Amino acid sequence: MIEEQNEVSYSVIEVSKTLKDVLSKVATAINVRLMSEKLPSLNYRISADYGKVEVARSKSLQNEDLFGPAMKVTAKINSKALTNGLAIGQALYNRVKGMEEYSFAKSDEVAAGISGDYHAYHVKSKGSRNVLNPFKRMSAG
Repeated sequence: MIEEQNEVSYSVIEVSKTLKDVLSKVATAINVRLMSEKLPSLNYRISADYGKVEVARSKSLQNEDLFGPAMKVTAKINSKALTNGLAIGQALYNRVKGMEEYSFAKSDEVAAGISGDYHAYHVKSKGSRNVLNPFKRMSAG
């Protein structure tokens, strides 16, 4: 069970970093156009955490809504993410801090409204990533 939870945690980081990599490329292309129109550039922030998530399905609208403690925390730590960066919460950090492919830097700010000291961590890749195969881990050596 623990190994399965760790694999899910690693997958969350991999998917989040892949999303960031893709958004970075898309934002670059969009920003070229925005600059040509003398408009401000497009920026984004990505956040993720580990915890229970519930799904509410609407019969009339045929869509789903996610809610629960992890969703609440993720929304609160999003403002702690660096511009065009990825931030993760304490619960996810505790599960993935041993991933050698990434560096984690603790945010100076504590997420407001969360009881206790709940920090966000900025995530950066240590090496180049293959966006075509984001789940291919870097070799250790």
